[in-house]
Amino acid sequence: MKQIKTIARNVHITPRKLSLVVKMVKSKTIQDMIDYLPLMSQNGARILYKTLKTAVADAKANYSLAINKLQIKEIKIDKGSVMKRWRPVSRGRAHSYRRQTSILTIVLEETK
Repeated sequence: MKQIKTIARNVHITPRKLSLVVKMVKSKTIQDMIDYLPLMSQNGARILYKTLKTAVADAKANYSLAINKLQIKEIKIDKGSVMKRWRPVSRGRAHSYRRQTSILTIVLEETK
């Protein structure tokens, strides 16, 4: 059984927002996800769609597998690096805030 692994690193979205999108589409087939994700309004859907299309394209180009012979084995969301930023406030001061990033991993598997 062949496994195709695609990783999107340092995606500018929090892991929580991305995991909410993954929960909604996790039980669907790959073709249903490709049809459904562009219609969703969340930014995480766009990121998941692009990563899934990349994984399917890799499977097709490198292993000559059709989309109907693939299934999703794993979708994993990890915490990425955190960027520390500053926002100016009154009296010449600054407040800090953190921009979180995510690491999205999709593992596809060949079905029999």
